[in-house]
Amino acid sequence: MLKEIHFINVSALSEGIASGEIGRPLMFKHFIAFSILFYSGFSVPVTLSGESTGLQGWATQLLLFAAQALINYYGIWYTYQINEKGDGRDYFYRLFSLALPISVRLFVCALLISVVAAGVFFVLFSNNIQINSFILSLFYILLLSAFSGAFYYLIGKYIRVCSNGS
Repeated sequence: MLKEIHFINVSALSEGIASGEIGRPLMFKHFIAFSILFYSGFSVPVTLSGESTGLQGWATQLLLFAAQALINYYGIWYTYQINEKGDGRDYFYRLFSLALPISVRLFVCALLISVVAAGVFFVLFSNNIQINSFILSLFYILLLSAFSGAFYYLIGKYIRVCSNGS
């Protein structure tokens, strides 16, 4: 089962879908793999000690929710319209099968960015340079929003290939 799943090569996956070489059963297997990897609730067991979140923590979460809701709404609408301008078929199969290799790629990029950001913050904190928690919250919201925006941009790009759209 795993040898036929494209974890990284989204170009080959989208071309295979466009040519009919990859059918619904294999697209569904991609969705299952995506769900297992990204929706199974795996988390890194890291505990940070600090003060309670308070009002700023709630404001950050509300801003993050609003940003993600807007990006998801317009991202889904955007990718759906691209699919409709093409052959208009199999939107959900395409969306969820392409989500796997795109999410894996973005996850690797996010890990690299996190390592760099952790290094920068370590240097700043070790030199007793304090960063306002508002700036950290804004940085967090912007990075997650960039991740989501990149996800839908790439989904749109490859759904265009799958649906032979313009």
